[in-house]
Amino acid sequence: MKRTEIVHAGAARLVQTEAAIETAICETADLISYLGRTRMEQKIALEVGEGAMKNLVATLTSLSEARSSILLVHENLNTVKSQLGCATVALGTGENKSPPKPKGLLVVPEKEQAA
Repeated sequence: MKRTEIVHAGAARLVQTEAAIETAICETADLISYLGRTRMEQKIALEVGEGAMKNLVATLTSLSEARSSILLVHENLNTVKSQLGCATVALGTGENKSPPKPKGLLVVPEKEQAA
């Protein structure tokens, strides 16, 4: 297997891992929302299921930490890519990494005048 193929295959697996973490975050948040809304709609006491909710929130926190950690893997693998002599290999999913620009009017606060 050529080094560029190794880099591309590793990048594809990294994208899969990122998607799995992101999906787990979404599914966990959805479960938290479902349980909370169901409890309120059915007028179930807040104490019922408190342990499960507490652990779900802890799970969400752990998944958030995993998401941050996987971002660091990009930097690590960029170093590996360079060590393999594949610095010119471009990788990515085509996702827009910059935040969207606001549309419409933008309200800018006035500068305070010196007294």
